[in-house]
Order: sequence, then C-alpha cells, then structure tokens
Amino acid sequence: YHLYLPQQYVNAGYIFRVPFSEHALWPQLVEMFFTFTLKFASVPASKFFSFFVYILLGVFTFLFTRMLTKDSFLSYLSGFFVFLTPAYFFYSAGTYVDLTLTLFTVSMMYFLCRYYLEDSKMFLVIAAVCCAGTLLIKFTSIMILAAILPLIVLKSRGRNRFYDVCIFLIICLAFGSLWYLRSYILSGNPIFPFGHNLFGKGFPSAAPVESMTFLGRLVGARTGSDMGIGRGVVHFLTLPFDLTFRSSPFGGEKIGFLYIVLFPFFLYSFSLFRKYWLLQVFIILFVVQWFLLDQMMRFFFPALPLYVCVSFASLKRAWDRKLLKPVFLTVITPLIMFQTLWSGYYFYQDFEYIFKGTSRVSQLDYSYRLASFVREQDITDGKVLLVGSNKLFYMPDNMIREKTFRNFTRYDLESDKLKVLKKEGIAYVLVNVTESRKTREGDGYNPYVFFNSEEGKRLKPVAEYKDEYDFVLYRITE
Repeated sequence: YHLYLPQQYVNAGYIFRVPFSEHALWPQLVEMFFTFTLKFASVPASKFFSFFVYILLGVFTFLFTRMLTKDSFLSYLSGFFVFLTPAYFFYSAGTYVDLTLTLFTVSMMYFLCRYYLEDSKMFLVIAAVCCAGTLLIKFTSIMILAAILPLIVLKSRGRNRFYDVCIFLIICLAFGSLWYLRSYILSGNPIFPFGHNLFGKGFPSAAPVESMTFLGRLVGARTGSDMGIGRGVVHFLTLPFDLTFRSSPFGGEKIGFLYIVLFPFFLYSFSLFRKYWLLQVFIILFVVQWFLLDQMMRFFFPALPLYVCVSFASLKRAWDRKLLKPVFLTVITPLIMFQTLWSGYYFYQDFEYIFKGTSRVSQLDYSYRLASFVREQDITDGKVLLVGSNKLFYMPDNMIREKTFRNFTRYDLESDKLKVLKKEGIAYVLVNVTESRKTREGDGYNPYVFFNSEEGKRLKPVAEYKDEYDFVLYRITE
C-alpha cells in the first residue's frame, strides 16, 4: 500500500492530500523515493529500491562491527548475518518502509559512536540527520528519538558538552518535522489520524475495545487503535526463543535461529558495559518500548543489526582469549552453513519477484486484478466505495475503502447512509460478498447490514467479479 500515494502523485503531477486516505498525512520520505521511481521507471524499480537498502544495511553492519572490533573477519561475518536474515530478504522484494527505517537507525548509531570515538562534529551532525530521517519515515520513530535523546544527555554530561544535545536536537527537529508540520497545517493534528483525544482531530473510535498493546492492557485502557498483538509477560520472558524459533506470536516473519546463538555473547558484552553502554542501553530501551506498544516483528527490525554488532564485539573478546575457536569450528560454522542454504531459497525468490514485477504477498497481485476490474467498468459519474477487503494493498484513483470513509464521515451513525454516500460523490458500492456471508451474523458494527434493509433496495447490481473473493458492483439509485 506504500505505492498507492506515490501513484496518486504521479497521476496528478504534484503532491497533494489524497482525499479519504488515512495514510495521506503520514511521514512519507520513502514514498518520495517511490514517487521518483514510478515517475521515471516502474513498480519493479520501486522494489529494487528496497533491495538496495537491504544491501546498504549489510554494509553498515559490517562498518559498525569493524569500528567496534578492528577485526575484518568478524566484520564480514556480521554483515553476512544480516544478509542471511530471511525477514530482510522478504521485505527487500517489497515496498514496505521498515528496512529503510532500520538503515537510518543503524546509521544514526554508527555515526553517533564515531563522534564519541573521534570527537568530530561532522559525525554528530550526520547522526542527527539520520535520526531526522527516521522521523520522516514513520510516526513510531518518535520512540527512537525518545530513546536516544536521554542517552546523549548522559553521555554529554560526563564530557561537559551539553551543546551536543542542542546540536543534535535542533538538527533533528529542523529536518525531521517536515511531514508533521504539513499534517498540522492541513488537519490541525501533527500525527493525523492518531491522537484524536489530544488534538481534537483524527479518527475517534465509535466503539472502543480493549487495547491490544501490552501497556494498554496493563493499565486497562480502551482504544480504537489496532496497535499491538496482545502478548503478555510470558512472551516477554521467552522473547529470544519466540523471535528466533517460532516468530508466529509476533507476526510470523522469520529472522533465523542464528540470532539466538549470539544471545550468550550479547549477555557477555555487559562485562564491557563501560565501553558499549550507549548501544546496549539503546537496544534495551528500544526492545522494551517495542514490546509495550508495537509487538509486530517488522517494527523490531532496527534492533537486530545493532544487536549483531554488540554481540560480535563481545565475541571478539572471547576470540582473543581463545575461548571461542573450538565452539566456532564445531557448532557455529555448521549452523551458519545451514542457515545459508535455508536463506538461499529466499534470495532466489527475491530476484524473481523484483525482476518479474510480481509479489510474494498474494494480496498485492489480487489487489491489482481487482483494480483492473474496476477500471474496466469505465466509471466516470462518481466514486466507488469498497465494502470489505480492508487488507487490499492497492486501489484505483476512484475507489475509497469503507473503513476509512466511515472514520472520516461517521456515515454509519446517519439514518440515511446512502444519502451521505451520494453527497460525497460516491455513486457505486463494491461489496465483498464472500466476507459478507462470513460476517453477516457477527457482533458489533457490520458494514453489510444495511443491504438487508430498505436501503438495500436502492442498490442496483451492475457487474460481478470472481477471484479469491467474490464481488458485486452496485450502483446507488435514487
């Protein structure tokens, strides 16, 4: 769905607030890269951007480990670790923004550590620009700034350089506030559509439900947000095992069992706490806030390369003490070879999906087919409201997702819903009848229920589409 807004910008020839899009005011740095590739290249070129970011991520992991260890072999091995991460392979063939966010986070920490090692203001400025880059990619990056800022304060306190904090914060906010200012100017809310209770603008929840974030469940909050997966204390205690061997409790993306092999070395790194505390504390703060608020695996990505770098720095100490070579030769080397073969399958698929222009995510190809069906109807007298199929990744210009439209207009609270639709220029309703059959008897608000009422008689079927789901296109009559 990150290609939807760039395609709108390319079609219009300029950047604008796309109507009835909950993503229209989100930070869009990566979408700007996608806009460029769609304008001058193609969808496969946009996917290749993600693959290029994946390569850079491995390179920065190599550079970071070499800075910490001064060991070329272990540095190459750490970069190889990142290349062998199946979840990174998976997203390098798509158009999600999480890999780019990971690259900017790792770059920020790399240049910040270089600043404290070499005392060059240039690296502090670059680190601040990288932090601004994270803010320009995702709202959740505010937590990255919240985690690193107090650590810079502590680090600068010992050096009596509080102006370090001022330089970092001013540069970060000067560059990183661009999309937030745009959102505030256009909507009155810098983080639209979130923060309705705080700013009075956004998507209020008509029927708040129990929060799925760990923090929300801890305080008994009720919300309309879909953040969090609902995992509790037990999953936090088994987090290393869950992330590496199961991963399904947190979304299913696989990172591989090699990461748990590094866990003893990560723990051993705390014997060098005075040397690596900036990285170690940042990783811990990031993991804690992730578990409290997000819990989705792809939101965890920024911590992994940093975890690898610190673990390899610890591994270097064990290697120098000759404690590791027998273990490395008998255990770690065969495991690396096994994961190399396992990850090779994903690597092959990446090239296939990038250069053939298809997607590993079946919903994306299905979305394109459904969009083609809508275009074939040659609809020129109004927009189309899509009822159901909220997980579609792509929609044509004249189609609006019902869930988003409902959040903007609250039309479900009106006595004459179809009148509201026509007032907003909607002349057609495309109904996912497969999902309708499944949810017709469901609890809570049911978007299909008015098709059983008198309003349903004002809908005239004009076309049918059969695919993974069955759809019926209705025209709203007088």
